[in-house]
Amino acid sequence: MQAIMETLFDAVYLTTVVTLGIIMMLKADGRKELLLFGIMSVLLGCGDAFHLVPRALALCTSGLDSFVVSLGIGKLITSITMTIFYIILFYIWKMHYKIKGKIWLDVSVLMLAFVRILLCFMPQNAWTSENAPLSWGIYRNIPFALMGILIIVLFFIKARETHDKQFKWMWLAITLSFGFYIPVVLVADKIPLIGMLMIPKTCAYVWVVYMGFSQLVKEFKEGKIENLECANLADNCESQAFKTEENINDIPCDNTNKTDASNAKNVKIDKNNSATEFILNNDKANSTDNTSTVTAKKKVVKNTTAIDKTAENDKNNHK
Repeated sequence: MQAIMETLFDAVYLTTVVTLGIIMMLKADGRKELLLFGIMSVLLGCGDAFHLVPRALALCTSGLDSFVVSLGIGKLITSITMTIFYIILFYIWKMHYKIKGKIWLDVSVLMLAFVRILLCFMPQNAWTSENAPLSWGIYRNIPFALMGILIIVLFFIKARETHDKQFKWMWLAITLSFGFYIPVVLVADKIPLIGMLMIPKTCAYVWVVYMGFSQLVKEFKEGKIENLECANLADNCESQAFKTEENINDIPCDNTNKTDASNAKNVKIDKNNSATEFILNNDKANSTDNTSTVTAKKKVVKNTTAIDKTAENDKNNHK
């Protein structure tokens, strides 16, 4: 019964987080926060699969004792992917709340992650042994727990400061995941029933993933977008509006400049009018001169004709 229920639960969990992650990656369309959530979700599912799939096979076949090596390697891979999971979640926090600077936070998170991964690779962990030392299980989880506490505090403070509804309970989900995980690390070997706490711990991780996916779901239900493929319209419109506002602000629009521009325009119009009048007057004058010249020529022709006729009459009389 345990094998069937646990296997079904693990299958639903892995399918859910990987599917949500792939959807967020495909629908991100340039939205970096959503893309990071998608990558984080896929990483979570794939990393846990290295441990959960061999465990499901062991429960459904010959038992856990026959899969010690594969389970140990799976735990190592899961430990590393979970560390990267919280690194990505930290940068989602910075991106979501638009945190600039504060390099000491980056250094703190990355240093804790480095120490955690380094401790995971120490041979003293004896990952493939049936009797792995509890002490090294504690050592490698100390920096991991400190990183988790730091991220819990960061999300708690910013969510309250900004009244953020989307990540309002992110700190609680992370707290629950660590709260259910630590007892398993400490006493699960002595009290196997404590291992059942991994189920609510897994549910807490699904909650974290869904918080990233919830914004798309909210927009879709409220009809703000027709489908999930249009989820990036809000970001694009906001970006265009911001650029337009910057361009408007760059244009000088005080009254003095407006008056100067108006006066300059009027002066230009006056000059154009004056030039037009000058051209018209010249044309009129030229037209008058031409008319006078033609009239004078006609008079000269008439006078010449009259003289010729008079001379001809005198000649005929003389004859």
